[in-house]
Amino acid sequence: MSAMMRNMNRLAPHRSQHMAQGRCFGARPVRATLRRSHMVQAAAGNPDLKLFSPSKINLFLRIIRRREDGFHDLASLFHVIDLGDDMEFSLLAEGSTKDELACSDPTIPSDDSNLVIKALNLFRRKTGIKKFFTINLKKIVPHGAGLGGGSGNAATTLWAANELSGKPATDAELLEWSGEIGSDISVFFSDGAAYCTGRGEIVESVEAPLSLATPMLLVKPPVGLSTPMIFKSLDLDRRSTADPLELLKSMASTGMSQELCVNDLEQPAFDNLPELLTLKTRLQKETGNEFSAVFMTGSGSTIVAVGSDKAPAFLQEDEYKDLFVSPARLITRQPGEWYSHSKLCTDTPSWQAVTVLTLRDARLGNAGNPWIGTHIYGGYQHTCPKLESPSLDPEVQQVARRDPVLICRYYIKARSPLRPLLPRAPAAAQDSPHFKSTIAESKSELPSSALCVSA
Repeated sequence: MSAMMRNMNRLAPHRSQHMAQGRCFGARPVRATLRRSHMVQAAAGNPDLKLFSPSKINLFLRIIRRREDGFHDLASLFHVIDLGDDMEFSLLAEGSTKDELACSDPTIPSDDSNLVIKALNLFRRKTGIKKFFTINLKKIVPHGAGLGGGSGNAATTLWAANELSGKPATDAELLEWSGEIGSDISVFFSDGAAYCTGRGEIVESVEAPLSLATPMLLVKPPVGLSTPMIFKSLDLDRRSTADPLELLKSMASTGMSQELCVNDLEQPAFDNLPELLTLKTRLQKETGNEFSAVFMTGSGSTIVAVGSDKAPAFLQEDEYKDLFVSPARLITRQPGEWYSHSKLCTDTPSWQAVTVLTLRDARLGNAGNPWIGTHIYGGYQHTCPKLESPSLDPEVQQVARRDPVLICRYYIKARSPLRPLLPRAPAAAQDSPHFKSTIAESKSELPSSALCVSA
């Protein structure tokens, strides 16, 4: 058992948080697929508004002090990125008294504890408008990652409610209100690049420190890190002494470099998960000069590598088979508009195409339940097709008889356009018509936030 897998067991409560939203190289069980089908059917009446819900990274993060109320003052350069979720919004009929939230991940609560519902309650409280909404949320951003996926959902929801209600609030008001339900939400009401202070709710839009076309790679272990746990483990005496305003000035004038990408939360994150430090070090030292900077974002556990979006060869090792790996780009927005995907990436997050697998083969399952066994990958259950299933061609069936677990890996990885994964599939299977058809199918069925698919 690898050291990282042992720590997955040691950090089991945080692993379960990651399982709630994140995906690695495993597919969802059939019950999750069926829930997603209900969600899509609910949206059949054409939503009033479809939006891309982005995430964020911290290009640097300094913790200034621990406050008397238990929170921390910080100074950070945030930037919105194009890894995100898809959201659909519709107004409910007059007389409705409750919002309706459906999510592709059935483990995510849809009650008042969800930031989406909190954002709608906040909007009604601030504006006095008593409109209610139906929301369909297709999750892609992993949880416990330091990427602010839930905060992005809340910001997108505030924007959508305002648009569908006739724009009673300004962007400045939405930004100010958002601080009442979360510290990271306000960054999404900047232009995309923001210098944030206080708890993160004081936002100043700044120029992006590098070209929006700069490729980046996001690498996240299957273990999620709890933000309260990380702040509790923070040793103030081991923080950086760098002046955040000097970091901001230097980044604006010279661009990003390893020395400038400071994150004071790396210390508690690496103390709790030493393998995360090992992953960062290997990305720095075993990739030549491919990456100009490698750093952790937020409270972890995502590592950001700047300068390339190609996964290095060592990530194919068994120890790293369960990582979430995704290309990314910085994005901005224009006044009066919301964010859109950059469409500049060349690959998709490593697990996105798996959704196509589950949806397609679940239909076969309805005709006779052609499934055998359940295997665990990346913290998620994957049901392997039965050997005589029409979804398996003869060449693949031969491999499956020898090693059912291997065929699960083949199915997961053949469905993913991410290049480094494909050599693990049997060579004969890669040349089969079935393999080629699944890649073609992926192009037409992936969500709108995954348009950048390589054949």
